[in-house]
Amino acid sequence: MVAPAVAFRLDEPARERDDSPLARRRRAGPAVGGPGAAHPVRRCLLALGALSAVSGAATVAAPALWDHPVLLLALSPRLPFLLHAGDEASWWVVGPLAIGRLCLGDPLHVLLGRHGGTASCSRLRTWARRRAVASGIGAVAPGGPLHVALSRATALVRRSLPLLIALRPIGRHLMLAGAARTPTVAVAVADVVGTVGYVVAVLLGGAAVG
Repeated sequence: MVAPAVAFRLDEPARERDDSPLARRRRAGPAVGGPGAAHPVRRCLLALGALSAVSGAATVAAPALWDHPVLLLALSPRLPFLLHAGDEASWWVVGPLAIGRLCLGDPLHVLLGRHGGTASCSRLRTWARRRAVASGIGAVAPGGPLHVALSRATALVRRSLPLLIALRPIGRHLMLAGAARTPTVAVAVADVVGTVGYVVAVLLGGAAVG
């Protein structure tokens, strides 16, 4: 079997590869944490702002919503509202509702740290390397003693962040986990465990005091 001939034109000029900086950026695509990451960061900030606005409005309207503790907790999962709902409604309703509402914005914090924090860390590493080269500090250069020590410290922080989140699942810890590229499964498990522990402790403490 004879392979089919490929048709081409002898008078057609060869296309030269465009190696301009703009063409290289287009071929490479948006870098992680670069200008292409501005839209995810903006969306995360808008979503977190919307959640904060709803929570703030519910807090202001708390006197009017005080007779509806479950609704008040769903809109604003603050500590006084959680205690009030635990006293007025069934724990089988209040517990899952509080856990879900508290975890609602946590993925946004992780994504915000992953997109925005990565860019900041990249710029910091680039600045440190340039300063090391300009100052002739070999210890900070890649492969130097200080560079190795910083890399090991970063890996240790990345591994310890899930424990920190489990102890206190708040927004800044989740953003740190996102910026450090901590595995998503570990962050999610630590977040749920920490939130469940917090809600159970608040409900049991409120029942013991009240």
